[in-house]
Amino acid sequence: MIFTRREFKKTLSEVKNAEPSLIITRISVCVKDWILIDSCAYMHSFFLQNSLVGNHICIFHKEDFNMKKGNKKMLRPAEAMKRIKSAATIVAVGPSSSGKSTLIYALVNHRVVVFISRGIGDKSQTTIIPCTFLFDERIEPRHFALAIKTRRFTAKDISTEFRDQLAILFASNSACADDTLDSIDSLWMNRVLEPDSASYHLGCLKTEITADKLKDAVQSILKAIEEMEDSFEQRVNRKKAELKKNPLKEKAKITDIRRMIFNEMWEEVEPELTQEYTSLLNEIGESVKRKLYALVGEDMDEGSVYEYSTDESDEYPYGGVVLEELFDPDKPYSLIVDEMTLTCCPREEILSDDDEIPVRFCLRDTMGLTQLDTEDSTIKNALDIALNCSPDSILLLINLEERDDVISKSIDAISAKFKRAKEMDVPLNVFYTKADKIIDNLIYKKNRKTVDIKQQDYNDHIEEAIEDV
Repeated sequence: MIFTRREFKKTLSEVKNAEPSLIITRISVCVKDWILIDSCAYMHSFFLQNSLVGNHICIFHKEDFNMKKGNKKMLRPAEAMKRIKSAATIVAVGPSSSGKSTLIYALVNHRVVVFISRGIGDKSQTTIIPCTFLFDERIEPRHFALAIKTRRFTAKDISTEFRDQLAILFASNSACADDTLDSIDSLWMNRVLEPDSASYHLGCLKTEITADKLKDAVQSILKAIEEMEDSFEQRVNRKKAELKKNPLKEKAKITDIRRMIFNEMWEEVEPELTQEYTSLLNEIGESVKRKLYALVGEDMDEGSVYEYSTDESDEYPYGGVVLEELFDPDKPYSLIVDEMTLTCCPREEILSDDDEIPVRFCLRDTMGLTQLDTEDSTIKNALDIALNCSPDSILLLINLEERDDVISKSIDAISAKFKRAKEMDVPLNVFYTKADKIIDNLIYKKNRKTVDIKQQDYNDHIEEAIEDV
């Protein structure tokens, strides 16, 4: 519905407790409960503070008018989540161990954070499921809501790692299928179920995905590869010679060549011989799905929002176990959960003293950004991902404990993307983290009387240490 200036003002006056001071310079639009104001010359401070403002367009919800000074209207967490599009969005970017998750969880209120902070710490991995945190102080601290966006299980997500590990094993056993099968034991299976890349976590399913099951599934495939006329060793040698003749190509490692040849030969195996292996992968997907359904419920619909409480005796169902499972970095849910949104009240320390304006914002922690390495290209890609989210601001965290060359690469990546961020009018803020550890280390190296750092050591050297940092 399109409103003229007069009609729009009349609509506002009919909303309970509305006291807007608006000068509308162009036609405004109201769609259902949402009102879009285009090119406001002046705006009541509430709308400016509590709305998404970009390109002179403000979006707000009618019910937001219901708040009077000293009388904030409390919201159910599901209701707060419905309004997520109108909340300012910040994207947090940072390599592993940059302190990004620590920052995010420092914002979550004390009743909720105890269930989601597992894995935080030096070199610890947090959940690899992309997560958006919506903070709204109008939610009771003990209540929270979860929206879980699932995706179809793709066998390729785990098959690549399985096949790469089999390639290494096959090559180390001189391309002998029987010896390779004999080498598949529980220790090898642990490396496959919990890969170094941390791209997935299947260790909790090790009683279902046993070494014997995998042997049965790949036995026919390995035999077929061993018996191919153009053998594994011949193909590897031919590829090595081919790469030597082309000096322009980057020198490949022998392990990479063997992996590539093994996968080529795997693809040549007759489809009926790979059916048992494919069935095993699909069975893994079904196991993960069953675990998720047992946790949340089988009536999961796309876009469903689940309300919970941190108290076991409450009007909402108890959700502590749900949070612990979904945020546990060792669980397999990332294979079928595409993204999560957690809505809750922020920590009390960051709440505003303003009785009229509620603290309300979105913080997006995306996977890809969560588990970044420190390569220049990876950081650039992460910033691209962050900018594609169309955020209101980007926070890039860099660990001061990193080597100087790593920090320099990070700064170079920021410089390369700064122009695009400026064109999009997205502030790009850089935070250096873990300065306290650097300062401790600098003070420890000073001329001191004791091995342990005492308060007097801080008093004597803190200013110099901060200046050095």
